[in-house]
Amino acid sequence: MPIGLPVFASGHSTLAYILGPTGGYLIGFVFAAFLMGWFSEHGWDRKNSTVAITAFLSNIIIYIFGLTWLSIFFPLNKILTIGFYPFIIGDILKIFLLIIILPSCWKLISSISRMKRV
Repeated sequence: MPIGLPVFASGHSTLAYILGPTGGYLIGFVFAAFLMGWFSEHGWDRKNSTVAITAFLSNIIIYIFGLTWLSIFFPLNKILTIGFYPFIIGDILKIFLLIIILPSCWKLISSISRMKRV
């Protein structure tokens, strides 16, 4: 039984999505995930300030790829209206949730592991 949304199940190939208007966002997400992973491996996922920096940088990467690719399909004066403004408030809210939740989870994990050692 499949789990999740059938994003690529509408009869189009994955290549069609990557080459379509949203393809830049998909490619940007790969680079953003790499960046977040690299920073996390170096401990930047432990403090609110460093989580904020990496989350904003990652989001900027997604938008750079996404808006650049979107400009192939739509006039430049419509790019922000189509590919940025409708999503920025939700993205900022998700970033703030990440800033609050991620370091708190690490603190919880650390306190649980200290309790187990006692």
